[in-house]
Amino acid sequence: MPTVYFKEGERYKQQFAEYHDEACTIIPEFGTHFERFLEPVDSQGDLPQPNEIHRFYFDSREGMQAMVSDERMQKLFPKIDESLDNLIFMIGEAIQ
Repeated sequence: MPTVYFKEGERYKQQFAEYHDEACTIIPEFGTHFERFLEPVDSQGDLPQPNEIHRFYFDSREGMQAMVSDERMQKLFPKIDESLDNLIFMIGEAIQ
């Protein structure tokens, strides 16, 4: 579950949206299931409020690793680096 923090300026939000649109055509091949995209309305505690929270899961850890190393995704990752101030991933396993 990544929490997304855009750099200041509309162009960075647009750049991330372009990455996201392109990635969404590739990621399902690796058993990724998008559940929801959230725009936070409040934040408490030490974690600064992100611009977006993306909730998704992979069928397997191997699928996640294969997606990260996929050549097409590797070409898209610079768009993330250029558009975001921070990206915090919370990775877990289902308990039910």
